[in-house]
Amino acid sequence: MSLDLTNASYSEFTKLVGVISGRPGYTATLMGLPHGHSVTLANVAGVDIKSATYNVQLDPTKFVPDECLNASSWAKAGVRQ
Repeated sequence: MSLDLTNASYSEFTKLVGVISGRPGYTATLMGLPHGHSVTLANVAGVDIKSATYNVQLDPTKFVPDECLNASSWAKAGVRQ
């Protein structure tokens, strides 16, 4: 399966989970941070995700400015998102 993480129809984690889970033979679960842009996910290639669980990683170099700004303000305010 190949997904373009810049596709606006699943540009957020929750939407991406829905797209993956909607494909036959795949199940995705969102754990941890519920909000974020799918473009911040690290690239995955050559990983067998059909027969074993795989935890997707974030790539901090791909963060967009609003995520960095929001994370900083939340941390300073002690707000859990």
